[in-house]
Amino acid sequence: MSRTHDVTISAFDLERLEAELEAERSLADRLANELLNTLSAWIVERDAEQAVKALAAWKEARSERR
Repeated sequence: MSRTHDVTISAFDLERLEAELEAERSLADRLANELLNTLSAWIVERDAEQAVKALAAWKEARSERR
């Protein structure tokens, strides 16, 4: 047994949701780039400092979104 609900989203709400989705995608791209940079640094230089900076940047970006 399933229930179906009609949901109406206003243009304003839709634009806001799309903006939030784009911000999350941008943040995910930023995180992926930092992860790639970190892995590259570990492979080439074994630079743990880069990993610490990348993690700090990610945590800061996440806190900006909340």
